Amino acid sequence: MSDDRTFDPTPRHRQKMRAKGETALSRDLVSASMLLSGMLIFWGVGEFLGSVPIQFAESAWSDGAVLEMTPELFLQKWNFWIWTALFLVIPFLAMIPITVVLVSLIQTRFLFLPSKLSPQWKNLNPLTGLSRIFSLDSLVVVGFGLLKITLVASFIMWMVFRQLPQFGNLCRLEFHEAILRMKGLILGTGLQISLVLFCLALADYGWQFYRHKQRLKMTFEELREEIRQQERAK
Repeated sequence: MSDDRTFDPTPRHRQKMRAKGETALSRDLVSASMLLSGMLIFWGVGEFLGSVPIQFAESAWSDGAVLEMTPELFLQKWNFWIWTALFLVIPFLAMIPITVVLVSLIQTRFLFLPSKLSPQWKNLNPLTGLSRIFSLDSLVVVGFGLLKITLVASFIMWMVFRQLPQFGNLCRLEFHEAILRMKGLILGTGLQISLVLFCLALADYGWQFYRHKQRLKMTFEELREEIRQQERAK
């Protein structure tokens, strides 16, 4: 029973475990945040992002432009639109990796350990790997993954069958209007799927936070050794 972690951690023990990289981190929440931020960006400014190459093609290959087009003029226009795209498009797309970094840092409370970047040779131990495979965390990850696949697949099927009449009506519309309507349907469906995945990722973070609290708890031997070290430091 001495290995049971039933005692609340002391501040010193919390600090020691944090220095070892013990945090609550949900990778599902990171990936779901990336997907959701990407869908929100394309939902909000997708039309603007798509207009940049279209405007370049219209200005470069219009009737008047074709008659006056020379290699030097084309290169000049190409450079102009490339820089325009960099200044207008890249800032929006950069919000996706920025969101990923922020979500990771917020979960770990801005913890960065360079030592974690170096190879950990103890992780190559087959016995350690087997123990991780058959651990409670691995079983929960597998079960949660199967649940997530089932829920997302069911949601996609429900969305597709619900919107089948709308896809059928696209054949009666003008080409440009049909493209706009299809874009709205695809982005709307993608956004709703992203929200479902984000909600499931929040549940996964709740589990990771609970397991983090359990790993922080101390055994009787650890608590007794902690008290001894505090008495020696006085």
